[in-house]
Amino acid sequence: MKPKTQEQAVLRLLIDNNFMTPLKFVRAGIISYGQRIGDLRKMITIKCDEVKFTNKFGHSAVHGKWRISNRAKAEKLYSKLLKESK
Repeated sequence: MKPKTQEQAVLRLLIDNNFMTPLKFVRAGIISYGQRIGDLRKMITIKCDEVKFTNKFGHSAVHGKWRISNRAKAEKLYSKLLKESK
């Protein structure tokens, strides 16, 4: 089923992709992904790896790369959230 809330959309993106970056979230139309990840972390384990890079101006920077550790548990949570939002 199609997600009905941003929380559900973020969870669906994490389930369907190996990892999500800030740019991937924004391209998917999710602007407040940080808050939604924080909310979801209360229910499932979401890991964040640091990705270090140098931008085109030569400045070092870091961004996160999020992934879920248990896809089956995330699928169950997604189904539960969908039922609750009816």
